[in-house]
Parts: sequence; structure tokens; C-alpha cells
Amino acid sequence: KEKISINNQRIKKKDIKKYQFYINDGDLMIQQKKWNNAIFQYTRALEIFPNEFDAQYRFALAHTYKCQSTNDGCIKGDSLVSRLILHFPKNKKIQELKKIIKKQLHD
Repeated sequence: KEKISINNQRIKKKDIKKYQFYINDGDLMIQQKKWNNAIFQYTRALEIFPNEFDAQYRFALAHTYKCQSTNDGCIKGDSLVSRLILHFPKNKKIQELKKIIKKQLHD
């Protein structure tokens, strides 16, 4: 079992490959507007690397798009986006998600 060190963590290469697969597949699901499938794949990625920003952002993105498209899961999306804003208050991509969620919640 080959391991590499990133940020003083021992990470297995197979975990990185699985993580990348889930992210890429989730991205494909987003493009196809299959929100629940995207959420599922990003959840799997977060199980491997729960503190990874890209996975957290994409997870919130999928929930936001689901909310915008179906008006379902808006509270969950709002919660995820709000949590990201606490940690990354100046991130413009997260601010855009907040605008989408806020609009859906007020319509």
C-alpha cells in the first residue's frame, strides 16, 4: 500500500484516485443536471477527505442547483453555503451560491 504525505498527512494513492473519480463523476452529474447523483458522488468524496474545500464547495453547489431547479433542499443548501462563508468569507464563488439560495428562499 503506497502512501504519500500531503500537509503532514499519510494518504493512500488509491484514496486520492477514488476521491478524484467521485469529484469528476459528480461534476459530470452537475453538467447533466442530475443533482441527487452529484450530491451522492460528492458525499462519497467527502467521506474520503472531509476537510477538502473542493468537495465541500461542490457539495454545496449541487444542493444550490437542486434548490434552484426544483425548489427542494434549499434549507440544506443554505446551511452548507453559510458554513462555507464562515470559513471563506471573501470567496466570490461562495457568495454567488448564497445569492442563488437567498433568492430561492425568498421567492
